[in-house]
Amino acid sequence: MVQEMDKAEQTAKQLDEIHKLASRHITSKIDQIFESYRRDHGLTEDEARRVLDNVKNLSDIRELKLALQNTTDSEEIRQLLILLDLAPYASRIERYEALQREVDNLPTRLYKAENEASRAFYDEFIPDAYYHSVFDLQQQSGVAFAFNRIDPEEIRAIQQTPWLGANYSERIWGNTQALASELQKQLAVSLLTGRSAHETAEVIEAQFGKGSQNARRLIRTETSYFHAEMEAKAYEEADVEYYRFLATLDLRTSSICREHDGKIYKVSERITGKNYPPMHPWCRSDTIASDDSEWLAKATRSARDPVTGKTIQVPANMTYKDWYEKYVKPKYKADNLDIWKIERANNQYEKYKSILGDKAPKSLEDYIDLKYNDKEGYGQLQDQARWIKAKFPSEKSFNGHFEKHGHEFPSLTKEEYRKLASELIASPTDENILGYETEGGRRVRYDKAENIIVIGRRNKNNQARLNTMLKPDEGEKYYYENYKRDFPD
Repeated sequence: MVQEMDKAEQTAKQLDEIHKLASRHITSKIDQIFESYRRDHGLTEDEARRVLDNVKNLSDIRELKLALQNTTDSEEIRQLLILLDLAPYASRIERYEALQREVDNLPTRLYKAENEASRAFYDEFIPDAYYHSVFDLQQQSGVAFAFNRIDPEEIRAIQQTPWLGANYSERIWGNTQALASELQKQLAVSLLTGRSAHETAEVIEAQFGKGSQNARRLIRTETSYFHAEMEAKAYEEADVEYYRFLATLDLRTSSICREHDGKIYKVSERITGKNYPPMHPWCRSDTIASDDSEWLAKATRSARDPVTGKTIQVPANMTYKDWYEKYVKPKYKADNLDIWKIERANNQYEKYKSILGDKAPKSLEDYIDLKYNDKEGYGQLQDQARWIKAKFPSEKSFNGHFEKHGHEFPSLTKEEYRKLASELIASPTDENILGYETEGGRRVRYDKAENIIVIGRRNKNNQARLNTMLKPDEGEKYYYENYKRDFPD
């Protein structure tokens, strides 16, 4: 199963490249439509989406303007309608409509490319999975039983068979349609809110990233489905009556798969998603023939050591609950950690890794130790995750500070300036990074080596906001002057 998923991952990488190429093509045209800086006037994103709820064809600017006219009157809408009618803006509007039409045709192109790559992979994978399953059964039973070959027509029929409501081809079409729909909405939101070209490009790239992840999820889940179907076909060829459900023995396994692990079912009563894998998207569960209890008592299965992360061998009849009690509970430096607490901690840890990258705890064990045994350290981790996402209060504020201090950072773009500011203000203090935070929520960090100071503040909703970042002429003295003002005693 692991080797088969490795092959699926290679196909997923091909699909990722398809999405990246499409993303680069779309974003290359954004500078011709949207301005370098965010407009001072425009709707909020919520207001824009309410307007778009009444627009059927996002490629038609006339329909968009009509929806604006039918919206509650406001100065922002009046200014926006004037802008959309200005002659100098006409060429931008034409390019906007052209790009929307191009996005409208995107599903057809993406579908064709994804479908071809997926079909080529499945045409090779399905017979390979079947013959491997037959071989494994012969090894297990010690009998070279006769079996039928699988022909191309059967391979194609399996691919076209719907499971849980659709086949893989229909799911690809659904994914590409959803991606194009959201891209069109985001382009329209940019037009109505006044997002800059850079901001729009970021949003579009993020949507393509989600599309790529959906394609990856689909290829892995469909691979799991075809693997399971070929295993069932091999069971039928070998007259196997019962199978044993095998969940993956690690901390990422879902509760539904943990619940089924080790249970034995009749092959004739298997139902995909109920008692036979895949049970859900990204499912990694497998099955094994269970007619021969003597063989099962001697066999082993793979498991993950939760501390080292390495694969180990455990008895084949060990259940997820047995594995958890033996390998998980004793490893963590916290008392009374039930399985749901470990699962929740793992989900939290994955989120911290996505936000903080290499600044997150090095392992799940370290994270759990921090969370349950170091209240101050865990608070600092939460604080760091909150500040790393800090932004300026408004685009106007951001523009003003970058115009004033951007020349002090000649190698940085505007967005790189903001990113550096959020990374520095999120940093814990040490010998090089000086810093403090007042009771009122004002936060200061100063990098002595680079002579960079960044100042921010928590607002009433406890949201982290950036105020400014600069390289003070007075150096470290400037930091201490700020400190004395904030703590005069």
